[in-house]
Amino acid sequence: MAEILILAPKQAVSQWKVANLMAKYFREEGHSVVVDDLLKILIPIRRTDLLIVVDAVFPYSVNRILQKRWLARRAVFSCDVEGVPLMSLGDVIRICNVYDIVPASNFSAECIKRAGFRVDGMIYRAIDYDYYQSVDEDKVNEFINRYGEYFLYIGALHTGARIPRKGMDILFDAWRMFIREREKCKLIVVTNHHPSEFNLKVPDNVIIEKFGGFNEEDLKALYKGSLGLVFPSRCEGFGLPPLEAMALGVPLIVSDAPAHNEFAIGIKLPAERIYEYMTWWGINQIMHEVDSYHLACALETVYCECYSKSMISLAKAKAREFDYKTLYREFEKFL
Repeated sequence: MAEILILAPKQAVSQWKVANLMAKYFREEGHSVVVDDLLKILIPIRRTDLLIVVDAVFPYSVNRILQKRWLARRAVFSCDVEGVPLMSLGDVIRICNVYDIVPASNFSAECIKRAGFRVDGMIYRAIDYDYYQSVDEDKVNEFINRYGEYFLYIGALHTGARIPRKGMDILFDAWRMFIREREKCKLIVVTNHHPSEFNLKVPDNVIIEKFGGFNEEDLKALYKGSLGLVFPSRCEGFGLPPLEAMALGVPLIVSDAPAHNEFAIGIKLPAERIYEYMTWWGINQIMHEVDSYHLACALETVYCECYSKSMISLAKAKAREFDYKTLYREFEKFL
């Protein structure tokens, strides 16, 4: 039995979910696992056989605990990043000497390699596929009664970003076109910050909900009761919500952008514009921007029930390939 410590930022919903699913896998295999918050000022000192850091901010998280490397026999950085800031050769060597760097998508791997880092394999993010095969129908009906017909958007907004990488500005423009004819339909946006913090004017029939207002069972029912998930992100290190929607058999409207285009099956919107964008924290990201009119047309397609049932079947089959019992087995090679 191995002692395993998994660190992830608790405030980052997807990262924290991934960390706990990793812990579930290792516990089922008989190992002793502790999951802790990466963003704590003082991480409790623990000796461990394997340290796994789960994050999407590189190299902030690895530098944060670099000085405690001696506590772990081996350390792995599992990351889904959209870009890496340029660093000195000394910092690159120092981090590579400490961590096995394991990106969560091919796109993240390319970003990391461009910054001069060694990549030690690639392991996708995973879901508990079986968990998404049953839903509380009472909760589903509760959301339908509360909202009526609705589309769903789930995604975090990042303070300080001049361009909303998640594409909420594009979604709002498309929504204004769509509700001209579908004035009773609603868009439920589940996020961490109100769009007004990004100077985004919220259109009519849009309801903003905070992540903290729903538990996992609620979110599952919220997905299932929706007409479809809309995910027009300009780029992602992975993109967990599309995979969850696919597992539930929910129609998906998604930008054909990395890294979710490595697995997403649904209505894929081609990029109208591809360009480089330098974030205020020094990361050069490749943005894939879809057209709001095409997104509005996709909303109409799903609303009119023209979404292929065979596409839903293909999406569920694809999501099954991302079950944690299959993918997270690959982390055992680091023990």
